[in-house]
Amino acid sequence: MYIEVYFSRGGNPHGAKIRVFDKDNNLLLEDTVSDDGTYSFAPPAKTDLVIRVDAGEGHFWTDTIPADKLGKTVSDGQTGDGSQKAPETVTISKEQLREMQSEIRFRDVLGGIGYIVGATGVAMYFLSKRQKKEERAGGTG
Repeated sequence: MYIEVYFSRGGNPHGAKIRVFDKDNNLLLEDTVSDDGTYSFAPPAKTDLVIRVDAGEGHFWTDTIPADKLGKTVSDGQTGDGSQKAPETVTISKEQLREMQSEIRFRDVLGGIGYIVGATGVAMYFLSKRQKKEERAGGTG
């Protein structure tokens, strides 16, 4: 099986983690995609596969490949003439990536709130320093 991962605005997710699970959520394999955003593997068994790619910073993709769409698996071995069947291609489309990136997750909302609270705290700190400076300047005259 061949998987190609890329960002909707171009570029490859260097170091993205890929995990493949069976339909019962048992981890079958875990690895890192290549620097060009590709990864290939022989499916370990003829079962529905759940593929999860995590490129960090909230960029992730999950998809299920039904067992009937799989070619030869490791458990099947080779074809009768000793050759391997060509790998099946699974490509993440730009539309799928845009959909994943447009999802607003709880941690994104929480991070935004934290940023606003932090910026407000910094502004209040400088305002209080300014008030104290004005009070000292007003009290000496």
